[in-house]
Amino acid sequence: MKRALVFLLILSMTLCVNAIPAKRKGYTTIRLTNGREVLATLVGDEYLHYMQAEDGQQYIYNPVLGGFEALDLANLKRIAAATRSQINQVRRHRRLATAKILQENRTQIKKALLLLVQFPDKQFLPEHTPLLYENICNTSNFQHELGFKGSVKDYFKAQSNGLFDLAFDVKGPINLSHPYAYYGENNKAGEDVRPEEMVKEACRAVDAQVDFADYDWNHDGEVDAIYILYAGQGENSTYKTDPQTIWPHQSELSSTNDVLTLDGVTIRPYACSAELIGAHQIDGIGTICHEFSHLLGLPDMYDTANQENYGMCTWDIMDQGAYNGNTFVPAGYTSYERMFCGWMTPHKLTKDTLVQNVKPLSEGGESYILYNDGHLNEYYLLENRAKTKWDTYLDGEGLLVLHVDYDAQAWSDNEVNTDNSHQRCTIFHADGSDRYLTSLGMFHTAEVAGDPYPYKGNNCLTSTSQPAANLFHANAQGSMLMNKNLTNIQRHTNGTVSFQLSVGTRTADDTAAPLPDGVLFHETFNQCHGTGGNSGGFRGRVATQRSQYLPDVQGWTVLSGAAYGGDRCARFGLAKNGVGIVFSPSFMAIGTDTLIFVAAPFGNDGNSVDVYINEKLLDSFPLQTDAWTTISAPFEGKGATVIKFVPDRRLFLDDVKVVGPRSTTSGIQSFPAIHPSPYTHRIYNLHGQYVGDDLSRLPQGIYVINGRKILK
Repeated sequence: MKRALVFLLILSMTLCVNAIPAKRKGYTTIRLTNGREVLATLVGDEYLHYMQAEDGQQYIYNPVLGGFEALDLANLKRIAAATRSQINQVRRHRRLATAKILQENRTQIKKALLLLVQFPDKQFLPEHTPLLYENICNTSNFQHELGFKGSVKDYFKAQSNGLFDLAFDVKGPINLSHPYAYYGENNKAGEDVRPEEMVKEACRAVDAQVDFADYDWNHDGEVDAIYILYAGQGENSTYKTDPQTIWPHQSELSSTNDVLTLDGVTIRPYACSAELIGAHQIDGIGTICHEFSHLLGLPDMYDTANQENYGMCTWDIMDQGAYNGNTFVPAGYTSYERMFCGWMTPHKLTKDTLVQNVKPLSEGGESYILYNDGHLNEYYLLENRAKTKWDTYLDGEGLLVLHVDYDAQAWSDNEVNTDNSHQRCTIFHADGSDRYLTSLGMFHTAEVAGDPYPYKGNNCLTSTSQPAANLFHANAQGSMLMNKNLTNIQRHTNGTVSFQLSVGTRTADDTAAPLPDGVLFHETFNQCHGTGGNSGGFRGRVATQRSQYLPDVQGWTVLSGAAYGGDRCARFGLAKNGVGIVFSPSFMAIGTDTLIFVAAPFGNDGNSVDVYINEKLLDSFPLQTDAWTTISAPFEGKGATVIKFVPDRRLFLDDVKVVGPRSTTSGIQSFPAIHPSPYTHRIYNLHGQYVGDDLSRLPQGIYVINGRKILK
């Protein structure tokens, strides 16, 4: 019976679906109703939020008992799903209509109404005047000592490349009739009960001052842009101490309540946010731009089911990027969001192409799209992100590769990234790690910084790279790989990026010669440019970070991430923090085959190299110091093959070749592909040292398993 009452209560209120997520600020102490104290962090949004403890237990605030108590998360999620289903029937048509509006008459000024509202027990700070908010919304190149580095108008004009000119009418402050807790009081599911009354009361208060028809962009009889900004903080800031405030959100006035009609138009969609983000700190424009983007039809890109899926993290204003620059400099729109709004048409890449000197999105740069030819709703978007303008506070720079698998239902339900095995708009992680939180529940900036390409020695996204260019739906050839390989990804000193696309199952560079019969694999490293190795030096300042590491065959995996170019050869590993363990791309080897390669230690870094075939030790080979050693060793090929080289520390490597019977089919194969450590879960530490096969037997720390960093 209690569940039924809660369900009916939710359906009878404003149905809130889209909201800004809680900022991940780490663990803090909360007091439970039994008097016990635990460390917990706020997760979620207006639609579904709670405090989550270090042990994973969730707690919700009980206003009667004045403390937090354990909640039934499964039941809460069921209630949330029912609410989402109800509201999306109302919202689905409007989203399509809004997208159409943005793509028609795109240079026309769009008017929006900003209503400043305050409560009997919470007013705006005296210095936060209507004139200040007029400037925050409308003044071009707005700068202010409070921290503002641009206005809302500036933000949207930049994201649309000048196509979306937004102008706010600012009215208020309006004195509401009830204390803030009346509107922000939570029900048993933790949702605000009466925010729609705040909206209606504010609109009626200014009816004599404005013509609401001015905010009906497509003249369909429904207002498109109403924004409420209320005095004080939002619940996303105060949940631990005062959960009776209103959580910033975008929603629709419920169809179960009286629909508000003024000046002959209906007011249904609205968005709202708070004056402050701290006790006395004004909120920047990040929240306003996030919630207003929902009015434009964009969904949330964070995990709205609170499972800590990566989503789009700080790269996107529709995720944690709204908080970048302390909300004063939110992340710019991604290429997907610009495309959705009709503000960008990515260049479609379908054939072998060299793309050079791509400017950052924040500087007006272009984007590129690779379609899954077997399922056109799945595609990759390529965009250059750099720490300039609205992207100044990103955690990293380089080529960001988005993987989009559009599903109308997931978008409509605002569940884009809730499936941990099938996130529908997220990125490939060049560093192989989708971790973004520290053990203290705060953002791990270094982990996020490694997401764009290139990352250390990883400058490709191919069928055999780590991570691999995989798909959720089979392509036109029936493969679960894109088979459109991005190689030689470079970020230049001027902030531009370049990359090469090769289409098909081969991952070799166009300049690589076809393999002669009997040669199963051949890597010359002739495209590597630097010093050392073939120029005669094997120690000192050779094969440095200023060199170019560019193998012929893409898909080499360097466990430490340290890969450098010598003189037509490669060097792997670091002096102190990374053994040069390197895995070859996968290739086919059947029968009695022979591995031939040339190697040398860097300086005095040992005198041997262990070689593994599919994780089985082939042999340990001695190496000369300050000279090349040519090694030849037979092995039995049994299909898809990966060679692993394990030196004592740093290693020079050149001319890796596998030859077999002349009747054997040669060439690099895409199927079946093998990635590092496919047969056992071999575990390495961050120095590239093998530490065992059973994670449960190892002490706490960070380990590398199958190329992914794992925190124990």
